[in-house]
Amino acid sequence: MKQITKLMLAIAVMAFIFTSCQKEGAYNPSKKLVRIVDNATQDGISVAGECGISEFIWDGKLLTQIQYKSSQANTEADNTDYSYDSKNRISQIKYSDGRMLKYSYDGKNLDKIEQYAGGELRRIYRIEHKYSYLDAIRVEYLDETYEDKSMNPFAYILPDEIASEINTSVSKGGAIDPQEIWYFTNDGNNIEHMTHITKGIFIDYDYQYDKKKNPLYGWMDALGGSWQTTLSKNNMVSYVRTVSNGTEITRRDTLNYTYTYEGNYPISKTWKNLGIDYTETYQYQ
Repeated sequence: MKQITKLMLAIAVMAFIFTSCQKEGAYNPSKKLVRIVDNATQDGISVAGECGISEFIWDGKLLTQIQYKSSQANTEADNTDYSYDSKNRISQIKYSDGRMLKYSYDGKNLDKIEQYAGGELRRIYRIEHKYSYLDAIRVEYLDETYEDKSMNPFAYILPDEIASEINTSVSKGGAIDPQEIWYFTNDGNNIEHMTHITKGIFIDYDYQYDKKKNPLYGWMDALGGSWQTTLSKNNMVSYVRTVSNGTEITRRDTLNYTYTYEGNYPISKTWKNLGIDYTETYQYQ
């Protein structure tokens, strides 16, 4: 897993946030995860900061806490706590260092996510829907001097690499940049395509999936990098990213994932990126 560190394993209970078939903000999978183990090696050597164990604490149907322990020596476990509203939708995520995310709804849809650090509101993620599906995301920076690339409310509801792309490339400066926007295409089960337009640059993503059940579907990590889609019912097996200036392609790359399964669910996932070999294993109740 990429950068599953102390601030990354806040997997908020945002079940099916941008889908029309489930109640937004309520995560209640039929097969609950209790542990994720992440390993990463480069030339056979363990990569510091990329390995660790995540333990999931459930109170009945609700995920209430994730305890993450890095494999690095002399590191303490970090806890992430989740709070819910009267409809059992995620309302707040609080991290060990005091940072916090607050979620607001407009009827059945997620409306915005507010990001706090040091007791101050730093960012607002504004969500746009079309027919109850995610249509677009805009980010408003309220403090242009504040930069925290490890805190990203979309890391686990969007396909791999998208969340970090959103978090690192959006414009700062207070008001929403009308040129900075992400558009999504959803086939009803999975995100098929995303287009990110910023300052004349077009970044397009195309996704492919297996036919198995994704245990992380509807599950949102509010911090850190990205490694798994939870907006899609099935498991992502590949994506192609294409960068262009609107007329000419300047870059194209592909990332592939391989799974082993037990029944309809994966028990491990492997991939290689930038010379690092990643392995992620899943354990269920």
